[in-house]
Order: sequence, then structure tokens, then C-alpha cells
Amino acid sequence: MRSRRIGISCFCGLACSIFFVIGCNHSGEELLGSTSSPSGRFRVEIAQRRDAKGYERFVYLNASRNGERVVEGKLLYTGDRLDDDFRNLYPDYSWLSESILKIGQRPRETQANGLRIANETVRRINYLLIETYEDKFVVFEVEPRAVVNLRFQFTGQLSCEGQVDATVKRFGSAVRLLDDGERAVNGDFSVRVTDGGVLIDSRQLNLRQVTCCAVDRPGIDQERSSQ
Repeated sequence: MRSRRIGISCFCGLACSIFFVIGCNHSGEELLGSTSSPSGRFRVEIAQRRDAKGYERFVYLNASRNGERVVEGKLLYTGDRLDDDFRNLYPDYSWLSESILKIGQRPRETQANGLRIANETVRRINYLLIETYEDKFVVFEVEPRAVVNLRFQFTGQLSCEGQVDATVKRFGSAVRLLDDGERAVNGDFSVRVTDGGVLIDSRQLNLRQVTCCAVDRPGIDQERSSQ
């Protein structure tokens, strides 16, 4: 498993008016941050829970659209006392558009890789979580037959997890370079969501499928046991 790197930025002066609260709310969750999309249509909250002994930490994402909850308790990260805090690993929050939130280690001037996301189904995708080693992208509401394009930095692994609107079933997949290299490469990627799941590919790069999804939390099958 790839070691987790400590972010060099702090939480001061984050974009999109992110606010951080010390302490816990009434549900026992420590609120790490909240942010709204440029026009205020989407609001995202990130909260942390600890186990009874305070050793394990679980970071979740909740999101609402025009005040209506659309994502509930999506696990983003797990760690223990020996692991870096989520706030240090991913201190930079920025909206790339009204429906795409980037949660990253630091702002980047260069995003070397292109990503084409296509919803090839007849149903709306409620959200997609695109993850690399350094950044997480949350893409909301991908309509049927729609295509979304974004830029990112690939450094070894790319995963995609999502949920179709009005269902509880999640889908996901992840890929690595065929030689397991953990380096920046030139090349573009595609994510195709079909009725059978999600396919990640690249015309320029040799990839192999690996267990979904990110290295800093359980896979889809084990995720619900931590909630």
C-alpha cells in the first residue's frame, strides 16, 4: 500500500469559504469543513467520526442540492493514530464548476492528464468520486448520455466510484499502470458508466484493473461495515 504523504498547506484562506470547527456536534461527528458551489446549488459537508477508543478515524462526505440531501455518509478516508490527518492530506478545496468539487493536497498549475467521463446509461448518476493518490474529485448529477471532461494529475492509480440516482447500489473500478509505476505520465483517460458498471481505460497507456477503490479506505464491499 502506498504510504500517505503529509500535505504542506494549511487550512487558512481556503477557496470557496470553507469553515473549520473545533469540537464535536450533537451527533458525535467532528465537522471538518463545509463548502457551497459557486451559485449555491450544492453544499458539501465533510465530517469525521472516531471509534469508541478514539483510535480509528472515519471521514465522510454529505451533500445536498438546493437543501435536499443527495449524498449521505460517503466514506472518503480511514486512518488511525499513526496516519496523517485528513485535513493535512487534503487541505485544498475548490469548485471546478457548479457540479465538480476538487479535494486536493495543493493547488496545481498543471493538470497533465485529461479525463472523459461518459454516462452511457438511461439514468442519472447521482455522484461520481474520482480519486488519485493526491486528489479527489466529486462530480454531481451526470445526466443520461452526458459527457463531462476534466483535467487531473495521474501518478500511479486512478479509481472511480459512483451511485445511480434513486438507488442504493454503488459501482466502482480502479486501474494502475501495468508496471505498477507510481509516477506522472502523459496520456488521457476515459471513464464509461454502463449498465454493467464502470470501465476505465486509456488509449495511450497500458493499464491493469485493481481492487476498487482508493488506497486510503476500504473497498466497496467492506465500506459499509465501517459505517
